[in-house]
Amino acid sequence: VAAGSAGSSGFWFEVEGFFRGASKNAPEVLDGTLPVPSRQDLYPYVFESNKAHSNAGSGMKTYPSGGWKPPTEAVFSNFISYRNRGVGAFSHNGLNQSYIGGYFADNQYVGIDIDRSYQGRIENVTIAGYSEEYEALVMSSSNLGHINDQSSCGYNNKVQRGIQIHAAKSGGANSGYKISGVRFQRFGSITGCWDSAAIDVDSREDSGYFDPRTSFKSINYENVDDASRINVCDAELNN
Repeated sequence: VAAGSAGSSGFWFEVEGFFRGASKNAPEVLDGTLPVPSRQDLYPYVFESNKAHSNAGSGMKTYPSGGWKPPTEAVFSNFISYRNRGVGAFSHNGLNQSYIGGYFADNQYVGIDIDRSYQGRIENVTIAGYSEEYEALVMSSSNLGHINDQSSCGYNNKVQRGIQIHAAKSGGANSGYKISGVRFQRFGSITGCWDSAAIDVDSREDSGYFDPRTSFKSINYENVDDASRINVCDAELNN
């Protein structure tokens, strides 16, 4: 469990394109047999059934800007990430990062943010915008003085999304993200957020064209307004 981080994320995969610290003098680094972190596989390690909550940043992120591009698929299995002030899981400028199973709820910005990442899977996860459990806590008599601070809209009124993708061509012949079997719960007017959406195309998508390689299959919505299911309006305005 990674919880209560005051300054950053719960789990942080810092996947630089170089070695630093004591590791840069390791024999396998000096002889060139170990790839730089941004090109290393997750295997033989596993990321299975971990939890992150109540962090000032994201529950989990892969960063920095060069991106993590492992040769084989890195799978984050049954990850549970909730009540983070940032994103439940943030994959930046990467490749072959997949989320299989898991639960993402009450994250104040995005449940899963596929930020300029261009190949992977999101399968059989549940993403809640404003869970019944959290609503009960927010509305309890002991919390009446702090409802605005603790609501799912965020401490600075961030716009809440379930999954956010980029949709400009990125990564050459790569196939995009395959998103299937995802269940979205309680997005839209029920959250009280001014522009909540289950699926969103990043408003910073300003490449001048739309290349929808990402695909969706067997998506389920529970207590989600029709108008809050898929939002591409912000991206359209920038193209």
